[in-house]
Amino acid sequence: MVKFNLEKYISIVQQAGLSKNESIVYLKLLNLGEVSMTSLAIRSGLARPSAYSVIESLQIKGFVSKVSKGKRSYYSAIHPKKLQQVVNYRKNQIDKHMSDLIGIYSKKTNKPKIQMLEGVEGLRQTYREVFEGLGIDEEILIFTNIGRVKKFFPEIPKLLAKKTSTSSFKSKVRELVYDDDEGRGYSEEMKERLGEKYEIRFNTDHAVGDSELFILQDKIIYFSLSEDLYIVVVENPDLAKTQKAMFEMAWEKAKTK
Repeated sequence: MVKFNLEKYISIVQQAGLSKNESIVYLKLLNLGEVSMTSLAIRSGLARPSAYSVIESLQIKGFVSKVSKGKRSYYSAIHPKKLQQVVNYRKNQIDKHMSDLIGIYSKKTNKPKIQMLEGVEGLRQTYREVFEGLGIDEEILIFTNIGRVKKFFPEIPKLLAKKTSTSSFKSKVRELVYDDDEGRGYSEEMKERLGEKYEIRFNTDHAVGDSELFILQDKIIYFSLSEDLYIVVVENPDLAKTQKAMFEMAWEKAKTK
């Protein structure tokens, strides 16, 4: 019998939609093999009625099989690939209907939709979600203090370059960076990676501060890169339009070399 730390895997199994008790029983069966209800109840620490209820639920969901031997019934776990199949199915269903769900969400109010996250992981996840969600016809406008970005998230410039350098990405990235050594070094690096898809100008005005600003269609994303890391996402077409106009004014005044 393989020994393993059950607690380590409970949260993983729960991603397939199982409750904590269902996950515990499934993992016990996975490790024990074919067992009787009495043995399972003892080893899982559940009362016999609770164990019956959990087993019945797992059978309905297709995670447990039952075989009768004489007057006794024995239970065993279905292959763990079943977990992966369920997770993939659920994800595909969400992806399939995401555009409809977004449409419903967008119609409920004309007020700006505002979201705020804090901490390194919150910002890192938002960066990744932004890059993964970029469309092939979507222009990206960026104000940045690249020195601050690299201090906390050195991988971010490479992620942006990877996403926008693909042949399917037809739009351009326009970026205003500080006119300093960090900004110029970053400019050369990005131009080499992106070529014609990337245009950069140098901002001598430090009004942006220790932050980065993305403008994407109807969305404005403010990354605060001071010691207290946080992010504010504002989704509203009118506010995005105003911010784009401000970017264009700054773009016209910025240095090209």
